Amino acid sequence: MPQLGRNGLQITADRFGGLAAVARVLPQQPLEEKSIPAIEINTYMRLWDRVSFISRERNGFSTQEFVPLRSWEFLEQQLYVAAGLLDLGVDKGESVAVFSPNSIRYAAAVYAILSIGAVFVPLYPTVTEEEAEELLRHSGSRVVFVGDVSQYQKVVSILDKIKSPIRWVIPTYRPDAPRGGVVAYEELVRRGKGSGRIPDVMSAVKGLSPGDIAALIYTPGTTGASKGALLSHGNFIAQRPVIDLFKLNERDVRLANLPFSHIFERADDRQQRAGSPG
Repeated sequence: MPQLGRNGLQITADRFGGLAAVARVLPQQPLEEKSIPAIEINTYMRLWDRVSFISRERNGFSTQEFVPLRSWEFLEQQLYVAAGLLDLGVDKGESVAVFSPNSIRYAAAVYAILSIGAVFVPLYPTVTEEEAEELLRHSGSRVVFVGDVSQYQKVVSILDKIKSPIRWVIPTYRPDAPRGGVVAYEELVRRGKGSGRIPDVMSAVKGLSPGDIAALIYTPGTTGASKGALLSHGNFIAQRPVIDLFKLNERDVRLANLPFSHIFERADDRQQRAGSPG
């Protein structure tokens, strides 16, 4: 593809074949920082060609070596997934669950969910099929991202039930065989790319306010039945002073050692990463 210049940088690679289309709809001026994705997009626009993630995975599969991911690569993936979710019929305020171990695709799914104003519902990757079904029914999640074979088998079993709460299952790895109700992550990206809905995603981001619900997080249930807590974008944004308190900046490297489904990880590490990735 032709070189694409942004903020004085020349971008020559394109993971999903549509970077130019994404870049054309990104804001020329910083977004008003009223939500988590607005803060994140501003940060990645500012640090466009910087390596923001290092993980032992590539295209949804584990690797022995560490693989770097630049800000623009993550943002591109996030926006295509967000557009794909819109194309599946996910609306603002609708719950979308993620049942997975930590991964880059998990992170991209979270920011994609938040970008369209949907509500992120994390499930611990170790919960049983019965526990997962209870939480999916209670949260009203029709769309579920799953991270590996274990979570996939549990969720597909729920999908096959009469009056299943689930409509779409999105494995972040490539399953062995296609089946109804399952959309592979790569297919969701292609769907988002071909939908022409990236401008709708950006409009959704601009329309978010601090009072909009960002996440429905359930307690582990160690002392009884799990309880769900609704958290707004404003609740997470309130953690921003931590960045200044600890003098964090883009030169720092932070280890995501907690599960993304953990509330402290959500409130601290992920929010900090949106404001100062590293």
